[in-house]
Amino acid sequence: MINGNILPGLSHSSYTNLKVGKISNHDATLLIMASSPDGLSKTREVIEALRKWRGNDTLKFTYLFNTSSSGGYGFVGKDVNSVSNQVYHYSEHGDCYTQRRTYWYRVKNGTYRLTLEGFRRLAELEAQLS
Repeated sequence: MINGNILPGLSHSSYTNLKVGKISNHDATLLIMASSPDGLSKTREVIEALRKWRGNDTLKFTYLFNTSSSGGYGFVGKDVNSVSNQVYHYSEHGDCYTQRRTYWYRVKNGTYRLTLEGFRRLAELEAQLS
């Protein structure tokens, strides 16, 4: 299964395209979390791994674990079966709602586990490498 071990060979992009070596922060987060031996990921450890990968100790990445439905957040599901959240986007062309896939859920404060949708996304990422 694909995991965070491939991150050093990838560079950051707002969109993931593994064939050209680009990955988004949320997909990188997913790969890091998939590397957890017990399936549990601590926010602090994931953020440290993201900072190391991006080569920047000042990046926060807290938005990845925010449960707000506004501003484009929404990767955090309610439970393992979560598929998506409705997310409100502010725009100069008109505000709108979209669906954001949920790749992980909060087990307890600061601790996360992948959703089934997260595993689906991992399979999609693996297919990009084929």
